[in-house]
Amino acid sequence: MTLSAAAILNRLEIAAEDARAVVRLHRSGVIDLTRPDRVLRTTRNNKTYGPQATLIMKAALEHPDAPAVADERGVLTYRELDEQSNALANALLAQGLRPGSVVAVLARDHRGLILAISAAGRAGFRLAMMNTGFAKPQFAEVCKRENVRAVLHDSEFNGLLDALPPELPCVLTWLDDGHGVPAGARTLDELIVGGDTSLPPSPARPGGFIILTSGTTGLPKGAPRTKLTPLVSALFVDRISFPRRSAVVIVSPLFHATGFGNVERRNGFSQPDGDIAPLRRRVHAAAAGRPPCRNTVAVPTMLHRMVSLPPEVLARYDLSALRVIVVAGSALSPELAARVQDTFGEVLYNLYGSTEVAIASVVQPHELRRARALWAGHRSPPASRCSVTMIAESRGRR
Repeated sequence: MTLSAAAILNRLEIAAEDARAVVRLHRSGVIDLTRPDRVLRTTRNNKTYGPQATLIMKAALEHPDAPAVADERGVLTYRELDEQSNALANALLAQGLRPGSVVAVLARDHRGLILAISAAGRAGFRLAMMNTGFAKPQFAEVCKRENVRAVLHDSEFNGLLDALPPELPCVLTWLDDGHGVPAGARTLDELIVGGDTSLPPSPARPGGFIILTSGTTGLPKGAPRTKLTPLVSALFVDRISFPRRSAVVIVSPLFHATGFGNVERRNGFSQPDGDIAPLRRRVHAAAAGRPPCRNTVAVPTMLHRMVSLPPEVLARYDLSALRVIVVAGSALSPELAARVQDTFGEVLYNLYGSTEVAIASVVQPHELRRARALWAGHRSPPASRCSVTMIAESRGRR
């Protein structure tokens, strides 16, 4: 088949764009082109296991003893995270689940959720990220529609499991004090302790995952992600100046596309010194920017709470430590953008996208200021209009 000139040109443009992304990833430290063996191994693993498992494998190989995540139970190194992910994947496969099966996870932000995400990739399961705000009818309907074959969940959501078939395998990812283990369920720790820590057999294809829409027009819809380029991190680092060797507090829940994308991007930055993700099941405004945090990923509501704290509370923290605040998930008003930058400095990045599309645009701090100034000279924009829209419209007038 002979390609047309237009088709050849299109392929050349794609190849050039991929090359630019590779160079950007190298300069940002996500990949090291001086070690092509590692780059090729990561690329192969991504095609087999998907990014949710591959980036942890990469970090465990390069910096096994570096701290990876911290939660109320302590710290896990990348080696521990890698081995426990394998053990969980093997244990779930031993329970009769098969690659390609849909596994739902209903959990807050803690090590259990990270382990579930990573293990699902290694086993080839398709992971359905469930909203922790679901009511029982919503949860049951989504599980039925997505053909869920097992549920991994925190004990606080035990009541939602009543609506599911009793034979559905359930695993507790977190057990709160005073909560019992439901009949027939097992805990994550049980499975990991008895699991094989070697890498499971390679699945025929990546299982991928399902991220749910917000459900503003009805039952949340599942947006499947079955194929992801290993270059996806370039979408972040090309526009956002993430500091390396620094903690990142992800205030956005990890079941949301913003939180999920940033924790995976962050694993690609694994470094031996100080690169750790503190996870909190519930985040309070006064703790979101606590040192040594230099990166924060949040939603506008949380930013509003942070800048509304009394001056004496804000004075307890070294606000100069923050280098990057990424905000997404809902409209960022120009007033809130200005308040955040007046409080924390020129560190605010407004990410715009959707569950289905992922990243569409990132507005940098100086662009937020410029958009605000342009609008102020024209008219006051409605508070519901996001800064990305303001940038686009102001550029169109020039």
